[in-house]
Amino acid sequence: MTGSVVGVGKVVRADGKRMGEEVRLERSREMRTYLQATTETVIAVLEKLDLQRLPSSLPVVAEPTPVPALPTCPTHIKGKARAEWRRISVELVKMGLLTHVDRAALAAYCSAYGRWVEAEGFIKTEGLTITTPNGFVIPSPYVGIANKAIEQMGKFAAQFGFTPASRSRISLPKEAAEDPFEAFVRERLGAGVKA
Repeated sequence: MTGSVVGVGKVVRADGKRMGEEVRLERSREMRTYLQATTETVIAVLEKLDLQRLPSSLPVVAEPTPVPALPTCPTHIKGKARAEWRRISVELVKMGLLTHVDRAALAAYCSAYGRWVEAEGFIKTEGLTITTPNGFVIPSPYVGIANKAIEQMGKFAAQFGFTPASRSRISLPKEAAEDPFEAFVRERLGAGVKA
């Protein structure tokens, strides 16, 4: 096969085609054949599946659901934070949203609440600004503390469902359906036996 160089990087064969074009076409044909075979395989598998029954035939993965319970308030939670713990924890248990596992998250919320109340108290007595020893008026650091505490409280409030919007996104666990095996055993052994 003889070729001549025409321009930079272009090698032309005697029949006028550029070298490499044939290789590109062959690879394109191979890829088309591969994709067609793969598509046909996928279609064959999907046709064998009963798509109407697919969702119910998949195993249900149950997530762990701790039992709603009232955890004890940590000893480092004091003052207004402790009062908030007592106020909110009872309501959360009634709604089925608080368990022993949630103790640290609720403690963090209550700590942020306590910092917010304390910072707001300082702002109320000292004002939004302070004067430095040099005579400059600057924002009170308690404004930043209050703002940060409110931000933290908002994040925990969304997690626990303290706001109407966050409550609408929380789904409580439904009563578990009876296990078919338990029903079978109870049926065979008598109504009073629990498997």
